[in-house]
Amino acid sequence: MSTFQGEAPCATEVTDHKVKGQMQLPAGEKAAEDAIKATDRIESGMRLPPGSVIVARDDDRADRAHVTVSDPRAIRRPIGWPGPSRPGGSVDEPLRIGIYQDGDEAEYRFVSHHLQIMGMTGSGKSIGGAWNIVAEIITRTDAAVFSIDVSKDDQTMTVGRKLSRPSRRPSGCGGRCVLAARPRRRSRDALSPCPSGAWRPCDSTANSRTSSAR
Repeated sequence: MSTFQGEAPCATEVTDHKVKGQMQLPAGEKAAEDAIKATDRIESGMRLPPGSVIVARDDDRADRAHVTVSDPRAIRRPIGWPGPSRPGGSVDEPLRIGIYQDGDEAEYRFVSHHLQIMGMTGSGKSIGGAWNIVAEIITRTDAAVFSIDVSKDDQTMTVGRKLSRPSRRPSGCGGRCVLAARPRRRSRDALSPCPSGAWRPCDSTANSRTSSAR
């Protein structure tokens, strides 16, 4: 790091996705804040993409800084879902909803509060947000998922209804995986008034009964 005066960082952690190190700064001349302000020059000196280097203060020493180097381009590419993190566990345990740029798992504890995912159409609320959370919850033994989509209908939760069939339930789901519901509508292209009594469970048995009754 010839673009910033100080000793070369010593590595403290090396993984497939990141390198973490500690930077010793000249005592009495520079502090961690100076290294933070020089982040873009550090990236330039190392010939790395913008956003590759994160510099943080050391809570115990003002003349030290923690440095993390990772590839910001990693999250630009689709990342395959590795499967449930804790199948058969409790919903009180953290849900793995994604990964950070440095490869660490992003975990979310979904207990004792409500969650609302907001965004523009096409921003990934259903697939990028809800699917990751639902896929984790349906494998926990003490939780159930109810899905109601009056707008996209089958587009979003078709996979969830397939998982709710007895022959397709994940191991350890406790028999309470997914109950998806939708209103009966006159048209798939427009919403219509729907009294509460017209709601029905969307499983394969109910669908076949409804089809034969029409």
